[in-house]
Amino acid sequence: MGDIPSEPSPPPSSPSPPRRGEDVTDVTFVPPASLRAAEESDETYVGSESATEAASSETVWSAQRSVDVSAPTVVIPAGSGADAASAETVGRYRIQQVLAQGGMGVVYRAFDPELERSVALKVLRAENPRPELLERFNTEAKATARLEHPNIVSLYDVGVHEGRPFLVMAYVDGESLRDRMRRERTSAEDATEMGIAMARALVCAHEHKILHRDLKPHNVLVDRDGLIQVTDFGLARLQGQGAGGSQPGTGSSGSGRLTQPGQVIGTPAYMSPEQASGKIDQIDERSDIYGLGATLYAMLAGRAPFVAPDRQLVLREVVARDPEPLRTKRPDVPASLERVVMRCLAKSPDDRFPTARAALAALQTAQAEQRLPTPVPGPSPAGDSASHPVLPALGPAPRSLLDWALIVLALLATLLGAIWLGRRLG
Repeated sequence: MGDIPSEPSPPPSSPSPPRRGEDVTDVTFVPPASLRAAEESDETYVGSESATEAASSETVWSAQRSVDVSAPTVVIPAGSGADAASAETVGRYRIQQVLAQGGMGVVYRAFDPELERSVALKVLRAENPRPELLERFNTEAKATARLEHPNIVSLYDVGVHEGRPFLVMAYVDGESLRDRMRRERTSAEDATEMGIAMARALVCAHEHKILHRDLKPHNVLVDRDGLIQVTDFGLARLQGQGAGGSQPGTGSSGSGRLTQPGQVIGTPAYMSPEQASGKIDQIDERSDIYGLGATLYAMLAGRAPFVAPDRQLVLREVVARDPEPLRTKRPDVPASLERVVMRCLAKSPDDRFPTARAALAALQTAQAEQRLPTPVPGPSPAGDSASHPVLPALGPAPRSLLDWALIVLALLATLLGAIWLGRRLG
């Protein structure tokens, strides 16, 4: 059994050139460099106003495409030295390629020789991890293991190799939603369909007492058949543990919480106002509903609801400002869909949908309205049958006085003729 391969050094980074104008109010689906720089606030972190500490949020997907991670990202190009790791193993899994690495772990594409399938292998980076990182890693394993749903990436296995814990998850052959958004414009119909899939994933998680707390385009995968799958429960909170004991995701045994009151955890551009304020006792299912709305907003508007040059500015806007109405950014979005998205983004949790199932029902209603046939324009007003209804027939027109006189004369003539004929014969 080989060692875990050494981690590659980050290649020098250079900003990608903009493909469209620099106006951030434009509906930009391949963001300009200035907007991409602002969206660095999309990174997941744990921190406060005085300090920030990176927390990983790896997104696992196809090796054929670059990979989004919320901590500083290293994308391994095809044919790079990282492929030399293919001879190494972790447990029974043969590593083939580095997919991504972040502050907490490294994600590999690996091969399972026993079941003859590709898997995504997530290995904790540190040989002696801090207790809170180990707890978050364990929380991700526990949360994902509870969930079996077609719209959630499956967990296959867990283990420890040479002191490093690892997770084995389904390998999704496709791309992240974030990359899909950068590659092409999302139609209202596609956004609604994807929103329904994400809402179904949240319904499943919430029914199992799990909060995701980091729903965003980075953590949504789209496979080659268009199937949506939510991934990365590294910031999940398992509900239902006693406040004084171990509470994975929010606390460690007896000594305190991983997330302290006043501490901010999540992704600034997609976190709810209560998360941005560090009000961890107010975080519940409705915080995930906010993340759903922020993700839908970004899909349709081409940017997150709030974009600013740094994290702290984004956090302030999330707490203090209302997002611009969606249809000011994308006028062709149906009003019914805009209402759903903007309700998800309400500042107060009480003004959002109360449950993920309620948000799902609202999205399904919006989808049904989108599928209604478009009315065909009628004729001009002069010939509009709705304006000039056809009256029922009233029978033949009444006869005139002349007509009646002729009828009487004809009857008299017939009568006189009959009398005259009778006398002749008599």
